[in-house]
Amino acid sequence: TYYTQLRLDALPPESADELLLALLGTDPTVEPLKPVLIARTGGNPLFLEESVRTLVEMNALVGERGAYRLARPLDTIRVPATVQAILASRIDRLDPQDKQLLQTASVVGKDVPFAYLLAIAKLSEEDLRRGLAHLQAAEFLYESALFPELEYTFKHALTHEVTYGGMLLDRRRGLHARMVEVIESRHGDRLAEQVERLANHAARGEVWAKAAQYTRQAGDRAAALCADAEAVAYYERALETLTHGPVTRESAREAIDVRFALRAPLWRGGHLERLHAVFREVEQLAAQHDETERLDVVYSFLVQYHWAKGEYEKGIEYGDRCLETGARRGDLGLQVTGHYYAGGCRHARGELRTALQHFQWIITALDGGRETERFGLSGLPFSGACALAAECLADLGDVIAADDLLRRGEAVASAANHLYSTVPLAIMRGRLRLEAGDTPGAIRVLEPAVAVCREHKFVGQTMRALTPLGEAYTAAGRAGEAVPLLREAIALQEAAGAFVNRALWVRTLAEALRCVGRLDEAAVTAQSALDFAVRLGERGNEAWTHFVLAEIAADRGRVAEAREHLAFACEASGRLEMRRLAAHCDRALAAMATPQASESNRP
Repeated sequence: TYYTQLRLDALPPESADELLLALLGTDPTVEPLKPVLIARTGGNPLFLEESVRTLVEMNALVGERGAYRLARPLDTIRVPATVQAILASRIDRLDPQDKQLLQTASVVGKDVPFAYLLAIAKLSEEDLRRGLAHLQAAEFLYESALFPELEYTFKHALTHEVTYGGMLLDRRRGLHARMVEVIESRHGDRLAEQVERLANHAARGEVWAKAAQYTRQAGDRAAALCADAEAVAYYERALETLTHGPVTRESAREAIDVRFALRAPLWRGGHLERLHAVFREVEQLAAQHDETERLDVVYSFLVQYHWAKGEYEKGIEYGDRCLETGARRGDLGLQVTGHYYAGGCRHARGELRTALQHFQWIITALDGGRETERFGLSGLPFSGACALAAECLADLGDVIAADDLLRRGEAVASAANHLYSTVPLAIMRGRLRLEAGDTPGAIRVLEPAVAVCREHKFVGQTMRALTPLGEAYTAAGRAGEAVPLLREAIALQEAAGAFVNRALWVRTLAEALRCVGRLDEAAVTAQSALDFAVRLGERGNEAWTHFVLAEIAADRGRVAEAREHLAFACEASGRLEMRRLAAHCDRALAAMATPQASESNRP
């Protein structure tokens, strides 16, 4: 996640010839050698350079760089078949002490701080400097930094790889174990900055207890930065290291906690079913080792899981269990998760007042010092609850209170510098601006939010951000641009195996299709949205979808059908206290009452 890989193709013949001119020079004896080397190496520049150096070390070429001459007949020269073979043969021709030093350096890493090498090489500083000078002259290593400390690096990653691969396993393992001790000794007060390096050396040195510890910490560090693919890789490596020791209650506890740590990065990446499988493993381990409190965390995940699947009854059931157990044990994290996703289930079902109570409980409980705690979730529950409560308030018609809550959530997410937590707030900020008629302002907020989600592969938030952005594009007269974005949101949710708010996703697409004049497709799409809403019991989405169906029916000249859909939306908006929808219905009914509207068949 911290680098961009660029493909570097082999040099074309003319460029390869130019490189060999710089390496070999213009002596007539080397001219026949050039096409042989280009053909053998395929124009790979590293292979070309190492081939020349090998021929120099074999005394087939004599002179200086850029001014060599051939010292043997061309037909007696044998160039190794691969660059790896060339590097291996060059390493083997080193003085034994220099070869051992190069191998020791390869254990430190591609970048080799002098202090580390001095600590594990078993050489005096004078002998070490002399050996490094030899390796520099042979162009295996070069100085890469003098400040803040002297550091060397391998000339090429492949050189490092071949050197490292040529060592005996026992010696390599022992040097890695020694590196763990050296790093711990040198950075005792700042080990957090070295956890990735410690994790690598501990695992390769088979210091399994420390490998599990540092690999888990490296995963935590990556997860905190939302580098989720890297975090998952570290956590999975930590689980693998735990298999090398005896199975005890303590090791089982560690294995459970590492799986818990997978929750945030896998959730942010949209890996819903993979995460469900992980928590089923936790459930088995917790039951097997009588880890009751850890079973409660499993149930807190199941609230989240069933919310995402659109299985709201099950989500509320697990949420109530979390709230009861959390209150009895004084476990704030369990209560926060229970309220957060039980509130999400209530909100999805159109129970705005009840959902608002859940979110306000979180805001009140965390206000005054605990706003930046995550409790194992992907984002900050305080900021997330502010965004969700603001959404409830906006639907209930209290835009001023919604804006105030958003500002509180934004301040906390900004102070915590937690990127993931800024996204739901930006989504809701865009929705508020869109509802206020500030379409350009909504787009200015939502486009960067989508870009952040895509860059960091926040799959769930990507689909959530694409939907209001598509809605904003439609409002701005850019419905043609909105359609592919909205289809992308639906495809992302489909791939994740989630259904929550699918009706919202689909009805927004139906509205965009209506605005580009594809009325038949819009009608079919809106009906699909209605089917989702009814099947999942999403009464708010059901009401909104009837409103969209009314618009489509009016455009198709079906006034009676439009009035029927509007009547349903109006009744539901009053029953569910959805004042925002009620306002839309009132405007539509007023428009239908005018003669012009009747003639144009528009609600």
